[in-house]
This record gives sequence, C-alpha cells and structure tokens, in this order.
Amino acid sequence: MEHIKTLEKTKNFEGNDRRLGLEIEYVGLPLADSAKIISDVLSCPAEPTHKTHYTFNHPQLGEFVLELDVELAKKISQKAKDTPDSEFSVDKAIDSFFPEMISGIAPSELVTSPLEVKNLKIVSDIVIALRKAGAKGTSESFMFAFGYHVNPEVKSTNPAEILPVLQSFTLLFDFLVDHLEMDITRKLSGYAAPYPKSYARLILDEDYSPDIDTLMTDYITHAPSRNYALDMLPLFKFIDEGFITEKCPDSLIKKRPTYHFRLPNCKINEDTWDIYKGINAWSLVEVVASDKTLLKRLSADYLKIMDSLIDPLTSRWRGHVKNSLEIKGLV
Repeated sequence: MEHIKTLEKTKNFEGNDRRLGLEIEYVGLPLADSAKIISDVLSCPAEPTHKTHYTFNHPQLGEFVLELDVELAKKISQKAKDTPDSEFSVDKAIDSFFPEMISGIAPSELVTSPLEVKNLKIVSDIVIALRKAGAKGTSESFMFAFGYHVNPEVKSTNPAEILPVLQSFTLLFDFLVDHLEMDITRKLSGYAAPYPKSYARLILDEDYSPDIDTLMTDYITHAPSRNYALDMLPLFKFIDEGFITEKCPDSLIKKRPTYHFRLPNCKINEDTWDIYKGINAWSLVEVVASDKTLLKRLSADYLKIMDSLIDPLTSRWRGHVKNSLEIKGLV
C-alpha cells in the first residue's frame, strides 16, 4: 500500500508542511554532462564552483547540488582553493587533472533541496533524464554499492516522538531489506547496516523511556557510526551540535532536522526503479511507529525471539513482520 501521503498529512518540527531531501548516487556520466541534464530539467543554470561541484538555484524549490562523491578529491580541491593563485602547490597540480581521472569510477551524487511531496516529480524527471543518458546504479556492477538516501524532516525533536521511529525501524529492518531488494553489494559494504542487537534490546524494552540526552548517549554508545541504515547522527547534531561534535568528530556529519534513511539502493539504470518506493518504505516506518499497539506487540515478539536459544532471529522474523503488516492492511 502507498503510505507516502502520511508525510503530506503531518507537520514538521516547526509546524510547517513536511519536506524531504533526497541523495542519489550513480556513475556512468561525466559530471559536466550530468550538470547539463539537471540544468535542463530544472530550467535553471548550473553554477560550477569546481570541477567536482555544481549548484543549481531553483527560484521556487531551492538549491540542488551535484558533486563527485569522493572525500579525497574534495580535500585536495579545498587545499588547492586555499593556495594563492601566485603560488604553486602539489594540491593545485593534482587538482587540475584528478577530478577527470576519477569521474568514471567515483560516484556522482545529486543532493536535492528539502521538497514537499507535491514537488518530488521534478526529481523523478531528473532520474529519467539521467537514465536515458547512461547513468548506472547499484545493479550494474558488484563494485557499485550506491545508495539512495531519503531525509524526511522530523515531526518533533522530542524523544517521545523519536524513540518510536527508532523502534519501528529496528523491527522492520529485515522486512525492508527484502521489500526494497537491498543489493548484495550494499549488504557486504556495511554502508547501511542494522543496529547492533545490544541496541535493539535496549530500545525495545518496554521500560525504556529516555530523555533526549540519554537517547543520544545510548545511541552513540551502541552505534557510533554514520554507516547505519538509519543514521541518527545528523538529527542529534542538529539537536546538540557540541555533544555530537565532541563524541563523534566526523566532518561528514552534517547537522539537519531530519532522519537519514540510507537503506534503499540506487538502481537508476533500471526502468522500473523510481524515487517513490524508498520514500514509501520510510513512510511505512512512520505508520508503524504511530501504531502503539502494533509497536508494543512486535517489540515483545522480537525480544522473545532474541532471548530464545531454540528459535534464533532468522528469516522467520521477516515472515512474522510481513504477516503482521498484512493483517493490519499495511502491505
């Protein structure tokens, strides 16, 4: 069933219509060619800040970014920019050819502005245009562990709102892996991992009722990495930047008032793939999070299976979740 409309019916933490940002990784096209395609679809100019980075300032929809998603290239580029024009540096020399050299193997990443659901079609149009031009996604090669990330704004920064979402995601993870046909390359890469079982046990306990400081501390204690299928560090950094910066000093953690859903593949090369399935999957997480009865029952079932030596947590859990969702008419 389609659950995406639940995002349209809810307000964000500021009381405005909820929005979500998207991140799409792919290869197969020179960055400049991608920039031209995106510019044509958005009907606004591509503004190159560097060979590895373009921005598109849409008058109604905000800023879109296209960049070569390689940290080394970004660091070299920044050092080159910091060197005065009159001076020579190794970084400036490398920066003159390095972006073109790696553009065929390093992923390009399109990052959208936060968009309301009604405005998502323009991203779908960009995907179709990139596909027609030869963009390649996860299924093209065992080397392509490319993701499609969905960043929905939070409804509230209150832990009583955040915790049920964490619980729901933990309970649905195995089901969503199957539902979204998570590519084996992405499973092996570890870029979108499930939470450790110790963290699942903690947050699913019916007596767990943390304040925001405890919720953040427990998360960092058990899951101190960006590479989880639901990365909470951007949201927690938005809530308390100093705390997260101290505990997880990673320059790649960008503060933002959103969940960072990293599970879906990017299969941009496949005609049947679109941006909506991943968004709908996230919406299902929120639907289950809002159903306190279902959430409580599934949590108890999960913990019972975890504690059983005879019945370990296996594919049987995925079937149990699917059956529970079918009974509720959610899938």
